[in-house]
Amino acid sequence: MLYAVLVVLPSIVFGGLHWHQILTDHGRLMARAPRDAAESARHVYTGIAERVKSLLHREEERPWYEYQVDYYSPRAFPRWSLIASPLVTDKRPLGLISWFAYDFADGTDALIESFHGSDPPDDWEHLRIALEGFLDRLIDEDAKEYEQIVEVIRLKGYSERRMPIIEVGVNLSPHRDPECVRAAFEQLEEYHDKPTTVREWDLHLRIVEDESGELRILATRRVQIERLYDLGLMDLPHCFQENGFDAVLVQGFFIDPTWLLHDLPKAIASERLVGPRRLLLPGEASGEEPGDEFVHEVDLLAGLDFEVQEGLRERRPELAPLRVAISTRDITERFRATAWRFLGVGAMMLVSLGLGMWLLVRSVQASLEEARRTENFVAAITHELRTPIAAVKMYGEMLHEGWISDPAKKADYLERILRETNRLDVLVDRVIEKRKLGEQPAEPQPGDLNVVVQEQVPDLLLTRGTYGEDLKFKLGPDLPSVFLIPECVHGVLVNLVENARKYAPVRAADPNAEPILVETRREGTQVVLEVADRGPGIPDKERSKVFRAFYRLGDERTRTTSGTGLGLHLVWLQSRAMGARVEVLPRAGGGSVFRVTFRSA
Repeated sequence: MLYAVLVVLPSIVFGGLHWHQILTDHGRLMARAPRDAAESARHVYTGIAERVKSLLHREEERPWYEYQVDYYSPRAFPRWSLIASPLVTDKRPLGLISWFAYDFADGTDALIESFHGSDPPDDWEHLRIALEGFLDRLIDEDAKEYEQIVEVIRLKGYSERRMPIIEVGVNLSPHRDPECVRAAFEQLEEYHDKPTTVREWDLHLRIVEDESGELRILATRRVQIERLYDLGLMDLPHCFQENGFDAVLVQGFFIDPTWLLHDLPKAIASERLVGPRRLLLPGEASGEEPGDEFVHEVDLLAGLDFEVQEGLRERRPELAPLRVAISTRDITERFRATAWRFLGVGAMMLVSLGLGMWLLVRSVQASLEEARRTENFVAAITHELRTPIAAVKMYGEMLHEGWISDPAKKADYLERILRETNRLDVLVDRVIEKRKLGEQPAEPQPGDLNVVVQEQVPDLLLTRGTYGEDLKFKLGPDLPSVFLIPECVHGVLVNLVENARKYAPVRAADPNAEPILVETRREGTQVVLEVADRGPGIPDKERSKVFRAFYRLGDERTRTTSGTGLGLHLVWLQSRAMGARVEVLPRAGGGSVFRVTFRSA
């Protein structure tokens, strides 16, 4: 009980707490997975938005007059001179296909200008025709709602800047005749420092499908120039626009759909997603089993405020939200591995605790058995010592006091004293022999078992001073040599025969009585010595115990036969000294067989 309370119970409690902690940690990791997926999706969206907004910001900072082949800037050249536009000389930013510009006020007659920078896209002419054709159809649709669009433009937020009239006029002129412009400089000399107002709206993102089914992504802005009629400038040179600067320009650029919807998200995901986190593009399968991952969607188009053509998202799967998936397979596998390790260690602990409990019980039982055997030995030795001592004392006192005068009785008393003294001598010799055999190793030598047994026959037959007829010898022929010690063989035979005579005596009055059989024979490759009797036999559960020191069947207080429990133990010690094995077996028809198996020499 103490072992269970102090060892088993704490082990179970700590094991239960550890298992609870394993389950808690697994639950915490699984609960954190959706939050990790949402946070990872936010990181991906932020990275994409930063790149797109950076592109938009650069283009929003671009002056409106750069959307042409060349332009005039008095800040760079105070006198008349044209500068090549960056839309012609500079390299296109990543993800941008081309720039475009037209005057919205011209309606369906608007002239579209396209620019590709210093590095034209592949098959530029074919692409330019397709893009300008798409813009023509877009202008046709917008022209139908011209008044409404202009009104919306005026209501929406915009930024204003004041620019010199001469700069605005030259950059709006479709002719740029040097002589006309020089004359305009002289004519407008008195208005040189008088500015006009330019209003610029932010870029607006749109996704539209053209007639061929191609996806077009464009960013557009509108620029409105203040009418010069309001400034009192009626007579302008012909190189200036006839409408007196009253213009609504549409400027913008096309974005590569593959870059925006595929390449850019992949690049951002490779930078910002680590471990089990993965970006799933629209239509891309995760490959995980249901329940092995958490997915969070991020709508890139809605987040960047794209205007999507009505019904287009339903028709085009690539416009579906991006998904960020976080796999829980590693978490599940780690939990399973941890659980199996815990169960393995737990099973080992249970086996160890059970084995410890079994060994402890066996130890306690062995201690109790040892105490019982010691108690039996004390009782037996007390009985064995008291009886001969009492007899020797009684007969000695009678002879000493002269109570017996008959010579025959004196001889009888002396014989009894001698017999009881021999009994004491045998008892002491057995105790000494046990100690000697238990402490001093013996060295068996090769020998003939039959020869040694035959030498013991006279002593074995002699009992109580006469030759008995209760023994029968059966020695097998041609036995091989075995390892033995003659003194040990003598001790084995004497103790086994004495044990048989004590517990299975042969009754001369019984016509069916069988003598005690001493037999040697070959059994396979080994040689055995057996002593068989027709006694009551030994129960199965007692056979492994009869060779223990001081062990006797039954209780000393109720036993009728005398003895100390050393005889069979000496047989075991003597057999071990010779390297032999002793065992007790049931005899067919009743009784026991004590068998000693010798090692072949």
